[in-house]
Amino acid sequence: MTLAAAEAERRLGRHAGAREEMERALGRAAAGSPLDLPRLYHLGARVCLDTDDAAAAARYCRLALRLARRSGQALEHARVLITLGHARRELGGEYPARATWGRAHSALAALGAPERHETAALLG
Repeated sequence: MTLAAAEAERRLGRHAGAREEMERALGRAAAGSPLDLPRLYHLGARVCLDTDDAAAAARYCRLALRLARRSGQALEHARVLITLGHARRELGGEYPARATWGRAHSALAALGAPERHETAALLG
């Protein structure tokens, strides 16, 4: 019934359970803690990628990006860009994926976040 529970379900490959937990958490976050919304939508994007629905993942990413930007969550914004890059690659766009990962890498490097190593590897 929390973001952590939804993430645990996803990591265990129980995508239906992850979606159910995510929906519950979204309802509570919208009513109480909107700062959790970008992370929840990002989780939704990752679940969609796990289940081969890159188009839905991209939609979730766009929501997460907008909310993270509005709430000043720069690290979450950059993390969502990584996921959006994966969705774009799955949708057949290597160039848009690399451009998105480049944006993520720049943001992560500016923040000194360890994920910058992941984006550096993606960019080759």
